Amino acid sequence: MVDLSRTDAGLIALSRAAGDEPTDRTSDLTSPFVAAFGVSGAAVSSLGDPLGVETLSASDARSARWEEIQLDLGEGPAWQAAASHRAVMEPDLRSATGEAWPFALSALIAEGLAAVYSFPLSVGTIPIGVLDLYDDTTHSFDLTRTLDVQRMAAMVGRTLLVRGIEQAAAQGDDAAAPATFSRREIHQATGMVIAQASVSAADALLLLRSHAYSTGTTVDEAAQRVLDRTLTFTQPTTP
Repeated sequence: MVDLSRTDAGLIALSRAAGDEPTDRTSDLTSPFVAAFGVSGAAVSSLGDPLGVETLSASDARSARWEEIQLDLGEGPAWQAAASHRAVMEPDLRSATGEAWPFALSALIAEGLAAVYSFPLSVGTIPIGVLDLYDDTTHSFDLTRTLDVQRMAAMVGRTLLVRGIEQAAAQGDDAAAPATFSRREIHQATGMVIAQASVSAADALLLLRSHAYSTGTTVDEAAQRVLDRTLTFTQPTTP
């Protein structure tokens, strides 16, 4: 009961943070994970299109440092999670082989990190980045709570995508601006995206906007490509 209440409290905290302006209180996107799961720190980064490569939120300075190590080296559990579309769980780094990221493993251990849990963030088929939970103590995170983490991570992914599109629109990016969503073609395309990606109508429209933003086109053009079946949002296959 305590664990469930902490998760619910984390979801409430994230809901409040999601309503903030894109540049305000970004740590609120990660501090709820520390409170809910008892880890030492947390960070969120984007690892490519459509948001670029950067740390978007960190609960504290140490977490930001651990995150930057992975981004600087271009390897680590965050990159592995993003590439595989599945969580990477390392409850004891000193016992990990780290074959996929040997330099990051050595650097993270040298910086005092004992455990890391990386979760890919996405909205439908659009990859957003990675949530990393960090711990300076081994085996303190309850691995049975990964579903709770993923529930909260889904909210973070959607929040970051919305903020990215809003920032682009504020900078005068016409591709990110909403189209005339009352048009029949937009509704038809949204319905097809719902079926393809198994998402809500709101997220289907968000996927269309995100594709338009990342490719420099309009939402109308993205919708037409969906109707022409030259653009699909089918879920990626997990290795």
